[in-house]
Amino acid sequence: MESILVLESGWRPGLIGRIIEMHARYFARSWNFQQGFEARLAQDLGTFFESFNPQRDFVLAALEDDRISGSIVIDSGDVRGTENQAELRWFIVDSPGRGVGRRMLAAAMDHVDRAGFASCRLSTFQDPEEARRLYEEFDFRLVGEHQTDFCGAERPCREYLRTPS
Repeated sequence: MESILVLESGWRPGLIGRIIEMHARYFARSWNFQQGFEARLAQDLGTFFESFNPQRDFVLAALEDDRISGSIVIDSGDVRGTENQAELRWFIVDSPGRGVGRRMLAAAMDHVDRAGFASCRLSTFQDPEEARRLYEEFDFRLVGEHQTDFCGAERPCREYLRTPS
């Protein structure tokens, strides 16, 4: 029997812990990140949810048979001193390749547009080509690549920006 996929916006019990778990597992496997990453992620998510503004911020979970299998967040907080710029954060899907990420990103960009943000920034570690194509499909353009010191090692990063057309 095929599982039923539902996208649900807003906080729900277990969401914060599950976002941390999905990211911790992915980044441990892909980048060898350790407990420092998980602790930092917990702090950042806690800060976001403590100041959550439902008119500006957005959180969406993918649920398969009531189990959280993906997340995406639009953070309206101060992004590097810019005004009216959203930041796409904590975007992850447990089982990529089924269109779930595309549906989630479409909903998040719809929120960005409806909320009237001047732009939306995405900072990511060097990501798979499929992810890059998905970002570009939603009008994100690569605006920079650099190395950053993160969790005790130099990591390749990409910066994307989306502005309304």
